[in-house]
Amino acid sequence: MGRGDGKPTLLEFQNIYSGTWSDQYGHYPIGDIEGISIENVEILKGRDNLDLLIHGYIDSRESYSREPHYIKNVTINNFKLFDRYLEINDFDLYLTENVVVTHN
Repeated sequence: MGRGDGKPTLLEFQNIYSGTWSDQYGHYPIGDIEGISIENVEILKGRDNLDLLIHGYIDSRESYSREPHYIKNVTINNFKLFDRYLEINDFDLYLTENVVVTHN
C-alpha cells in the first residue's frame, strides 16, 4: 500500500495533463471529474503518513488558456484508516467543489 509509483499515497483523484499518456491520443480538453462515492472502507495496517489527494488541475497548455478543471461532488463515508475515521482535514484538496467526508 502506498508504493505503486514511489509516492506514499493511499487515495488520489487527479485530472491532470500528462505528456506521456495524453499526447499519444491527440490534444483534448481535460474535463472535470464528478460524482465520486467511497463507502465503508477499513484499512487495518500499512504505512503511516500516506497522502490523501483530491486535486483538480489548471490546464497550462497554450491552446487551453489556463482553464481550471475540478474534482466535484465527492462523498467519502465510513473510511477508517487504522484506528480512526478520516475527516475532511486529512485530505489535501485543490480545485475541488462539494467534497464531504462523514462517518456514522
